[in-house]
Amino acid sequence: MSEGQTLRGMATISLWAEDLETAKRWYTELLGVEPYFQRPGYCEFRVGDYQHEIGLIDSRYAPGGRPGGRAVPSCTGTSMK
Repeated sequence: MSEGQTLRGMATISLWAEDLETAKRWYTELLGVEPYFQRPGYCEFRVGDYQHEIGLIDSRYAPGGRPGGRAVPSCTGTSMK
């Protein structure tokens, strides 16, 4: 990041979930909102004033097999000032 620029938030955070249904319930309770978008193997929440996205992806769809851990970031978008 160059001098003078600040991280203003995340556009999208995607996490692999070993058990998508359990992760969906946990994030629904944590965030206080239902997923706004769902497909088999994927769901997405929008949160905050700028509607940042948190996506949950079934780890069966991970390239090269399952990633380690319960929640593994896959990609991140950022908003810069």
